[in-house]
Amino acid sequence: MTAISFNRWSKLAEEHGVDLVVCVAAAMRRGITESNLAAGFRISGLGQLVEAGIQADRLVVFGD
Repeated sequence: MTAISFNRWSKLAEEHGVDLVVCVAAAMRRGITESNLAAGFRISGLGQLVEAGIQADRLVVFGD
């Protein structure tokens, strides 16, 4: 993703309260840490994904 894409995601999160969660395993494979994560994003694990799936009426996933 480009810096412009990250800026758009960050703006979406800020304006609409969207929780931008990055998979901890995917982040580790790509060398992403809390210190170099784009604004508005946070790193979390599968437990949060499972909990979100239980509480939500739908789940949208992008990527592989």
